Amino acid sequence: MKKAKVLMVLVLAVVFAGLGLSGCASIGQVKQLEGKVAAIEKKVDDTEKGLAAAKAELSKQAQAAQAAADQAVKAADMAKKSAEAADAAAKKAEAAAQKCEAVFGKSMKKGAAV
Repeated sequence: MKKAKVLMVLVLAVVFAGLGLSGCASIGQVKQLEGKVAAIEKKVDDTEKGLAAAKAELSKQAQAAQAAADQAVKAADMAKKSAEAADAAAKKAEAAAQKCEAVFGKSMKKGAAV
């Protein structure tokens, strides 16, 4: 009976010792996991900062592209107005040339008649 009690005490001691060691291992694993989590959180933070910077840069580029597009539209509008003005001036010049030709033609007829 005494041997059974001693054996039971030894078994319990081994079990508790095993639990204690596994508890220590768990604490070590928890610390490792905490380190890994901290590293991942840092990477996530760095990634978020990088994404924010990229978003800001894209926003600046989009604004610059919009400004360039607006300038292109203005330039095209000015070119259209210039072309219309040149066309109107050409029509006026043609009309003036026709008048000159008509007057010159009459003068030539009068000169030939004399």
